[in-house]
Amino acid sequence: MNPIYLVEDDPLIRRYLEDLLEHVLGCPVRSWLPGEDVVATAAENRPPLILLDITLRGATLDGAPTDGLQLCRRIKARMGAEAPPVMLLTAHAVEGDRERFLADSGADDYQAKPIFDENDFLARLRGLIGQ
Repeated sequence: MNPIYLVEDDPLIRRYLEDLLEHVLGCPVRSWLPGEDVVATAAENRPPLILLDITLRGATLDGAPTDGLQLCRRIKARMGAEAPPVMLLTAHAVEGDRERFLADSGADDYQAKPIFDENDFLARLRGLIGQ
């Protein structure tokens, strides 16, 4: 199985998610730091899933500051029907955020941080990757 791509700027959350995905879900993970070209690599290697933080301090796209919403739109536009599912990760969890972020980005799912229900989170990930 190709690794799940994880784009998360917070090192503690990134490590937590790497451990959860690798040791509990049993999936390899490739972590990306903001600014690395996840768009081109995803198009070349088609990961089974991309977990994408919305707020990415220091991330750029085409030389301009960017966020996870713009990266998701670019991945979906570049890959079209071949695009992997994308789950947005965010600390933004007020009413209406889920619907607004999903509609704005074209992402497939949304997870507020911190993750309180790991079983639900893992079940949704399994559904996205077809496990």
